[in-house]
Formats: sequence, C-alpha cells, structure tokens
Amino acid sequence: MSQQHTPGPVIGSVFERKPTSSSKPPAAPQVPRVATSTGFPPVQHRSKSAFARNREEQLRRNPGSSRLQAPPAVSATDKLTSPLRAPPPHSSAPSDLLSDDAVREQISRENEARIAGMTPEEVEDERRQILERFGAGIGSVLEKAKRNRMKRTSETVYSGRSGAASPLPPPLDEEATKRALQNLQEVPISPEEPKFERARSPAPPALSRPDTRPSSRADRRLRFADLDPKDVYVYESHPPSPRRAVLALPPPSKDDQDAVSLGTFHGRMAPSPAAIIEPPREDNPQVEVSGGDSSGDNTAQPQGKIDKEDYDMKGPEPEEGTPEYIRRRFFPTLPANDPNLAWMSTSTEPSDGPASTDLRFDLHGKPIPPSLSAKLPTSLGLHHHAEGSHAGYTLDDIFLLSRSTVPAQRTIMMGVLSGLTQLLSKLNKGEVVPYLDELKGKEEETRKRIVAAGVEAMNERGSVGLRAVELVWQCVVAWDEDLMKMGLEGIWLESANDFIRSLSLEFILPSISIMFNQNRDAYPHESLVQLLEIVQRLALENTANAEKIIGEDKLLSGIVRYFLLEPHSQATEESRPPEPEAVSLLTHLARASRSIAETLARSFADDLLRFITILPESSSFPPSVATTLLARSLKFYSILGAYGLSTSIASTAMEQIARLNHYACSPSASTEVSLAWTRLAEVWIACAIDPHATTPPHAITWSRVSAWEWHTEWLALLDRTGGTSQLERELWGSVWGALASWLEGCKVNAVRGGEKEREEVLQAVKMSFERNGPGSSVVSAVLDTLMSDLQNKQQFSQHQLKTMAANADVIRNVTRLWLALLPPHVEGPPEAPPFQLPFDRLSVLAANLLSHPVWDTLQPPKVENYPPDYRYFSVYIRHFAALLAVYLFLSRRLPAVTKDLWLAQACSLILRLTPGSEDAALEIFNEVLRVLPTMVPNVNSQAASILGPFIQDAVLSRTKEEDGGDEEGKSEINLVKPRTKLAPLAPTPTSIASATTAVLLSPFAAVKFQRQFSGLPVHRDWMLSAMNHLLHSGESAVFKHLPKEWDASEVDVTRLSFTFALYSRNVLHRFKLGRYAVSRDDVILNCMKVFMLEHGLVKDSVTSNDEVFRDRAVESVMEALLEPYQARSTPSGESSDGEEWALEKEAGRFLPTGTPFYQFYTDFVGLYDAISFSHPLFALLLLPPLAMQYAIDYRKLFWCEYPQILRTISIYPNQVLSNNLREFLYPVEKDPQVIGSLLSGVVKRGAKEFLWWVAIHHVAANIWKDLRDDTLDGSFNEERGVKLLKTVVDQGDNETVVGIVKYWQNRRGDEVRAPPNCFDAAQGVLKRRKGWLEQSVGGGYAARLAGLLPAN
Repeated sequence: MSQQHTPGPVIGSVFERKPTSSSKPPAAPQVPRVATSTGFPPVQHRSKSAFARNREEQLRRNPGSSRLQAPPAVSATDKLTSPLRAPPPHSSAPSDLLSDDAVREQISRENEARIAGMTPEEVEDERRQILERFGAGIGSVLEKAKRNRMKRTSETVYSGRSGAASPLPPPLDEEATKRALQNLQEVPISPEEPKFERARSPAPPALSRPDTRPSSRADRRLRFADLDPKDVYVYESHPPSPRRAVLALPPPSKDDQDAVSLGTFHGRMAPSPAAIIEPPREDNPQVEVSGGDSSGDNTAQPQGKIDKEDYDMKGPEPEEGTPEYIRRRFFPTLPANDPNLAWMSTSTEPSDGPASTDLRFDLHGKPIPPSLSAKLPTSLGLHHHAEGSHAGYTLDDIFLLSRSTVPAQRTIMMGVLSGLTQLLSKLNKGEVVPYLDELKGKEEETRKRIVAAGVEAMNERGSVGLRAVELVWQCVVAWDEDLMKMGLEGIWLESANDFIRSLSLEFILPSISIMFNQNRDAYPHESLVQLLEIVQRLALENTANAEKIIGEDKLLSGIVRYFLLEPHSQATEESRPPEPEAVSLLTHLARASRSIAETLARSFADDLLRFITILPESSSFPPSVATTLLARSLKFYSILGAYGLSTSIASTAMEQIARLNHYACSPSASTEVSLAWTRLAEVWIACAIDPHATTPPHAITWSRVSAWEWHTEWLALLDRTGGTSQLERELWGSVWGALASWLEGCKVNAVRGGEKEREEVLQAVKMSFERNGPGSSVVSAVLDTLMSDLQNKQQFSQHQLKTMAANADVIRNVTRLWLALLPPHVEGPPEAPPFQLPFDRLSVLAANLLSHPVWDTLQPPKVENYPPDYRYFSVYIRHFAALLAVYLFLSRRLPAVTKDLWLAQACSLILRLTPGSEDAALEIFNEVLRVLPTMVPNVNSQAASILGPFIQDAVLSRTKEEDGGDEEGKSEINLVKPRTKLAPLAPTPTSIASATTAVLLSPFAAVKFQRQFSGLPVHRDWMLSAMNHLLHSGESAVFKHLPKEWDASEVDVTRLSFTFALYSRNVLHRFKLGRYAVSRDDVILNCMKVFMLEHGLVKDSVTSNDEVFRDRAVESVMEALLEPYQARSTPSGESSDGEEWALEKEAGRFLPTGTPFYQFYTDFVGLYDAISFSHPLFALLLLPPLAMQYAIDYRKLFWCEYPQILRTISIYPNQVLSNNLREFLYPVEKDPQVIGSLLSGVVKRGAKEFLWWVAIHHVAANIWKDLRDDTLDGSFNEERGVKLLKTVVDQGDNETVVGIVKYWQNRRGDEVRAPPNCFDAAQGVLKRRKGWLEQSVGGGYAARLAGLLPAN
C-alpha cells in the first residue's frame, strides 16, 4: 500500500505570476450553436424533462436508432461499447482489463512528461487551481480511488469477468504485492469529454460537502432504456446487510445481580479480518488463527479454530442468486457462517425472540396481521427496523424512532402514533378493532407512553413539531371528545385514571404560551386551533389545572389576541374569522371559581363586548360565526353575573344592550341567540334584586332594570314563537324563567309587592295557558316527552339525558312563573290559580322521577353497574333535582295535598337534591321543622330553632377547623373555612353573594373532597344529624358557633331528633315510601350514639344532669324506632326482608378518618361493662355485630374478652334485631378460640336465652357432621368433635347434654328452628349419630348417652 498522503495547506505562499509564452488567456465557454430563424438560441422549456430532451437530441443525431425493448445489462467495465447496445452479460475476455491498464499507464506517462516540461511556477499554479476547484482533500480522495481500483483489480482476478464461480486463487506473494503498490504512480484526473449531455445547472465543487462522491467517477454515464410499463419488472429485494460488527461482551460474573439476559446467540462469530492470513487448503484441515499481530504485541489474544468447510469453494457450482453464489461471487474471503452475511439467507428456524409474534403497525398506525407481516414486499418502507424479516414496526420500534435524531423519522413516527391513538380510542370505547386484542386493557398505559413522545417534541419547529401537536391533540382531546361535551356543561372531568395528572403542565403550558406569543407564524392555523383545544381539555380536568392556566404568563392573552382580537381588527372577506372555542375556554375558566372569574372580568370582559355591540346582521364575519360568537359571549357574561361580576355592562352599554334585546326578540334572530340573551337577562335581574350582592355593590340597580322594560319584548317574543321543535320549547322555558325572576324581584323592590307588574304579566300569559293555547301545548308536549323517556328502562345516552334535562328546565321554569304570580302575603293554597297547569301530571312526573334508576349513577356501589362515563351524568341529573325542589314548593300550594302527604313528599324528594340546590334544601328543611311540631303531640314548638343549626350544617357543611388564635394564644376561637358552594341553575341574591364555583365536583373525587364540596344529597337519617355533633361535641363547629339565643340540653336535642325521625318514618311507610325512610342500620348506629354520649363527652358544651339513655322519653322513642326491626315483626306496609348488614359502611360517615367501626364497637362493649347495669336496650345493641357475616374480631371481643357480661344479657330470639336469625347460625364457627369460649358459655351456663341458643348451635355443629355442609362451612374436624362431646358429657348438666345430643337445624333450608323446636331431632338423625358415637368416641360415652339415643 502507498504511504498516507498528507495534503498541503489550502493557501501557500503568494507570488506574482510572471508572464510566459506558454500561458494562455482563459478561453470563453463554448456554447453549442444551433441554427434558428431568429438568430437566438432556442428556449428550453422546463416543462419538458432533461431526460426527454436528451432522448430527442439522441434521436436527432441518430435517426436510425430504435428504442430499447429491455434494460441494458450492467457489466463490470467502465465503458459501453455503444450507447444503444448492451454488452453480453458474460464477457469472458480478460484483455479488457489489460487494455484499460495499458490506457491508464499511457495516460500516466503523458501526464508525467507534461509535468516535467512545466516550470515550478506553473506546477504550483496548477496545484493551486486543483485545490481551489476540488478542495484540500483531493489528495486523500485520489489515494482512496487508487486503493479501490487496486482492490477491484484483485477481485476481478479472483472471480473472473464472467461472474461464474471459480476456484480459490493461488496464494499471493504479499511482499511483492506491497512493493508493486508502493511503486504505483498517482493517476491525475482526465475525464473523458462526453459526446452529449443533458442541460443542468452548474455543479458545485466536488468536495464542497463531505458526502460528495469523488471526482474520479466523473466519467461514469447513466443510461436509460425507452420502456413501456409492461417492460418494468419488480424484483424482490433483501434488507441491507448489517454494517456494524457483532460486539461480543464477556459473560457476567456469578455475583452480578443486575445482569439481565437479552437472549442467547445460537450462531458462530466470524474471525477478525486481520486474523485471516491465508485461506485453508486441502492439506490443512484446521488452521490456528490469532486475534492480533503476532509480530508485534506478545499479549495473549483469543485463539480460534477455522473449519475447513468455512472456506471451501469446491464442490458443485451453486445456483445463481442463492446466498452461497453471492458469497462466492462478491465475498470470497469471508467464511460461510459469517454473521455479516446473514442478511442473504432465508432463515427457516423459529425466531428466538418475539419478532414474528409482536404486534406490528404500518405507517398509518394500523395493525398488520401476523400472517401478512412476513409476505409484504420491502418496497413499502415497512422493513426499516432491526428485525427486517417482517413488515411493520413494533411499539418499541415506533417509540425508539420517535426519538430519532433524524427529523424525517420522527415526523413519520408521530403520524404512526396518531393513527394508533385513534384505534386505541375506539378500543377503549368498546368498539372492535381487528388485530388489536393484544392491547386490550392496556389502552391507558399505551396512551401515556404515546403522549409522552408527543409532549417531548411539541415545541420543536417544522414538521416534527406540527405532528407532535397533532399527536398530543389525539391523546388529550380526540380521546375524550364525548367527555368534553359534558365537561363544558359544568362538571370536572377528573377521574380515577391519572392520565391528565401525569402530564407536566409546567412544561406544556409555557411551551404553548411561547407558540402563541413568539413562534405563532411558524404554525398553521389548524395546529393553533388544536393547541387551543388542548388547553381547553386541560382546563376541564380540575380546579388546579384551571388555576395554572390562569397563572401562566401571557397564555390566555396570546390565545385571545390570536383567535378573537386580531381577526376582529382585521375583518375582511379574506381574513380568518374569530374562533368561538376561545370564548368557550374563557367561559369554562370563569365557571371554575370566583377568584378566576374576577381575574377574567378584569382582563377580558371589555374585549368581548365587541361581539355583543356589533350584531350578526351588521357583522363582517359569516352569519353563522357571528351568531355563535354572540351567543357564547352572552354565556360568558352569564357566568360572570352568577358571581355578581361585570354587571355594570348593562348600564354602561345601555343603548347597545337595548338593541340586543330588540334583536334577540325579533324574528331575524336565531333561537340560539334568544336563549343566551334571556338567560343572561335572568342573571342580571337576580343581581339587581339585591345590589349589595354584586361586585362592586350597586353595579346594577332595580330602578334601571325596571326602566329598561325588557319583559315587554319577551312577551311579544312568546306570541310569535312556535312550540314544535326542541329549541323552540327550550326558548319558551327560558322566557318563562326570565319572567319569573322579574316578578320575584318585583315582590321585593316594586310598589305594593309588584302587584301592577304581576297583573300585567298575568294578562299576557293567562290566555296562553287556556285549553289548546300555545303555552299549554308546549307544557303538554314536554310532559309527554319526559314521561315517555322515563318509562324507558334502558340506559340513557348522553344526548338523550341532555334533552331530558332541557325539558325538565321547561317544566321547572313554568312552575316558577306560576309561583311568582302568587301574591307575597298568601300562604298555603290560593283562592284561584294564576293560570291552569296539569297538576296531576306534574305529580306523576315527580313520582316517576323520584323512583327512576337514573339516580343510581350517583350512588355507589350501584353505579358500578354502569359504564364509567355515566358517573358524569350528574351534570344533567341536577336539572331533575332542581325540578323536584320547585315541585315541592308548588305542592305546598295545592289544595288536594294534605300536611301528611306533603311531609311524605318532602322527606322523600329531599333525598334527591344535589349540589347546587342548597338554598332550596334549607328552605324545605325549615318548612318541615315548622310543620312537624303541629303534627306531633308534646313536642317543643321551638324545634326549628333547636335543630336548625344542625340541619343547616348537614347541608352547608364546613371543613375541618384550623387554629386561628393570636400569637399570645388569648383567643380560643378557631377559624372555620366554609365549604365550596355551587351556584344554582336559577341564581338568587343569596347564591350570587355566596357561590364559589359553577362546576360540579368530579364523581371520582375522594370522599373528603366530596364532604368539603357540599352536604347534598343528604342521607336518610338527616333527622338524626344532631347526634353526630353531640357525640363529638368537643370538636363540633356547630356547638362553637351556636346563636346566643340557642338554649337546649343534650336530652332536648336527642328527644326532638328521634321523635321527628320516628314520625317521618311512619309517614313515609303510610304512603308506601318506606324505601326512603331511615334504615335499620341507621337506627342501630344512632341508638348506639345515644349510649356513647357518656364516653368522652365534653360536659362544658351542653348541659345534662343525668345519663341521656336513662331518660324515659328518650328510651321510649328509641324502643319505638327499633321495634319494627326485631325478628318478630316488620314495619307496617313495608317489608325489610333482604336488607343486609352494613354497619361498618354506614359508620364511616360519622367516624373520624382512619377510625374503624371495630374500635367504636370495642368502646361500646367496654362502656356496657362499665355503666349499663344490665340495661336491656343497651344489651340489645350489642348483638348485631355478632352475625357470622362480620369479621371474627367482633365475636372474639364479645365471647373471649368479655365473658363476664354474658350473665347480664337476657335477650330472647324474638327480640333480636334481625331479618333472619340464620345469619347468627351459619356459616358454622370454626375458630378454635371462639369455639372454646362458646363451649364455656354452654357448660358453665353463662350464656342465656338467645346467646345460649347460639352457643349450643355452634358447639353442636362442630360435633355432629349432619348439621353442616363441608362446601359451605369447611371440612369437618372429627378430632375436635370428639373432644367437644366428651367435654359436654363430662362437665355439662343434663339440659346441656340433652340440648347438644338432640339439636337439629336444616343446613340447606331457609327456615330457622328456634328453641324449643330445635331440640327435637328425628330418629333417623339420632341413629346416625349413635353409630358415629360408638365408632369414634367409644362405647363408654355411648352407654352414658344410651337414654337419649334410639335402641338398635
């Protein structure tokens, strides 16, 4: 080999060139002359390709030539004999190579002679020109070309020009070869002048880029045949051979615990090329091969054996195209088993890894069937991965390439992931996606991985960033498209799935902010819309996300500027219109909390006025866009008005608002705009009722609202509005609601309670509600639709439930209008109704709504029977709750409804009120507490004032207190943070001042957050809510903030609570509504609380001179409450059969977090042992947790740790609080410690009555096998049975022995044999027992029991 050539400097010494006779001025470029009529060169049109022009030129010069019918074969020669004639594929003349060498040597000699005749200055000048043209690396390029030429020459000698397989060449003389190579002269560049070439742009210097091919190949020619489509053939290609050598790592040590096996290599490693000194010969079967240079370093190198067959070239000639043929033809020096040649062979062995079974995807993200993966051609671009025998990319391949340093690869993989995300979304919704079963159940996990790849690249520019934004949009927005519709209605979408929480908003939000404020021009409008929707989805998750979006610097301002302000300021026919979704984003953020709404009111309230002041009929935007912008802007101001914010707009833009009211009530306005305007007007009117509730106060006043007289145009709107479509019916309801709000304000602020205004409205609407009037027709049609939907027992869709909620609002608003037309001083039924309504149908509707299964979606565990999305239906169900609340106010005014019936309706319907109805619930509770004393004898008339604070806390509960004393600790009053309060559907002055949010809490939120959000819906034992505060009186916030006039003892509170609970339960059962009455578990737990008042009671909080449970009135009412749940009877008109024990679950509502019911029961048993003095009611409450379905801990506590209390409990079976006494008998007790205590209670007669029966049963069931079922009670322990029987016979009295021997219960039956019927076993049973006794126990005991057993 020649020595390494070191290139000289790019610029050497600068000398002034001396003029010589041989120097010639540079010649001007020669332009081919073409004869034309004009004398100018012909114009070359770019519409015709260069190839076409070359063919025309060739045909012009050679008119007799014909087009080729087949592609020319490629030979190893550098020149073609003819451009139209291909040489034969097997040219065997070796003289071609020699002639080429001779020509090359001749050219070299001529160049040397020419250089010898040049002066040093000319040589330096030529050298400089070469360097300027080709760069400083031309020397190394020429040297490389020389080495490649020598290599091709040697390969040609070995393999021959014919391409046929030849035997191995004779061994080379290495020393001679080296000397010959060193003596070779460099060949200067002398490209052959082409005969013709196509037009092209001037080429850059050959060495301008490092990947430019060397100039030594400039004489190559690329020729094309003139072919038809039928002459084009597609050949099956092979994946490229691996370019990286296999890396062999040493095996891990035995003590290496972190080593992970990646598989086993089953092939053989090829030796290093340096180790191949000489191919093996026939007489050398094996050759020792060294891994390094033996003449140099003496360091030990790995030794290897090269088998003879690896280099064997003899034998039959392989078929052309086979792997062995290719090896012998092109890689004769490599062994047959070299891994670098594995790409040529088609492996039939099964793959060691999951390459053939892994799920693979095409470039659209669609799965490729495994049967098709191995058959697809490589031309589809689906084999560019590590495992090249199967088409498609695995998930690991896709995620790896999505982080490639090549932008094109990342772009393609982002598109693949987008397509895959669409399929995963369908799979997650239950749709069938072929070949994607492998990812079933892994949708969310895969979704997290995909969105992580997109988030990582979304702030990059170019196609990578655009595809990344689209990918994030697919994962975040398109995946939850249906959920977002419900979220925009006003509910947080936070779920048990932590997908959104897994996103790093600290990275995403600043990136999006930069895109809108700095790099906006780098993104198309479609991508920016996707970014807007991504922000919107993040805002719908929870309050924390909404606050982060508000707090992100310039994020919202950039969005508003791009989507709303700039399009409006540049309004032309060609400009893009504003984006209404940007207004929806602001609207939802305003719903999130009062503080966020205040921020938005300061920043953007004035900006959105432009879409209100310019009506759609005069807007430069398309009518549909202008209408949507107006409607959504009105909705935004409605949300702000629900907090009393931005109401001053009605005064400052009074003229524009008047035009808006006129337009919204005109026939040219769309129903969408009319709906949005009447709802906003209703909110502003509610704000004007009490101007002190707004921020700032008096921002809108009643005098101005009255002067505007909006209601006159609303009444005219009803006259020309039909009622056939759903939107028209909703418009009727919205106008009725606005009129109701107007009349309610008139009762407070107008003269004489708004008598004049009521008369005006009544005259306008009364005729509408006559028979077949338009208003009556609308009410009738809506009722028909609602009743039809409620009778459908199938699961509702989101669209169906939304329509039902809208219809419920229509009925609610017409009922509000009916109530608003009543004079303020009238209580009870009026002399005549303001207008006619179908009251009977309204009552039926309320009854159907009360019992409909749709409420199950709010009540775990019943909600588990529904799809997860159903839990978000509470955003629509709250409309049903608001309707039921208004119906209760209507029912109180109907003559046919008695006090008892209304009380039953109130005690049942109030359980359906949801968050947002707190004000209505408090009003209903106050009315109930006012009515009850008039119906219950010997009850304090001040009941409402005594129980009111506790009921109010149940509805408007508060969070845990935080220390609020001063630094000196003088103040003992703690600060109590009120719970979040949801704005109602129909705003009131109270809600405007106190509402903190307009978004429902997510149904998947933790229990502690639900308690902090609202007390609604209340539990069935709401009458007994005061007992929780008495039980924790030392920590109760109610006791610390009672009014000064409140004066009652704990006995008074307990009497009233239990008395009202008893009366309400009886009333509900009387009207067949017992399922809404207080349950057995609720009564038992609240009675336990009465006894537990003596456990740790803070005496300073309340006054009591005696133990509460010993008060005769308290004891009597508790007995009356517990009596229906005893085994001897059931409540009147209502059966409690089938009710299961749920004491542990119900106790979790009042016990502190982390305190189990077992701890409460332990304290209860200990308290009984300390102070009960055999109180029968106290003893009765000890028994329910002894049922066999409760944990063994309760029975161990009772039977094993407190055996001394057994003698004080005398409870008969018919007194036990149970629906079925079998729950105390089966399954059979199997704990040895408890069985021992039961045996002790039986033998020593410590247990009495019911407890003695339970002990006899479990002892006998562990002795006699016929009392148990091994499949239900476990296998029978014969050894234990023998010991138990011997103990009973040896230590028990006659009654005990007789009871054990003759005890019988039918394990498979439902009927329970109570004493004494259970001590009369059949003769056949006794005979079987006698046989077992004689066989297992012994004849002695059989003889002792002979009198109790039948004779043989």
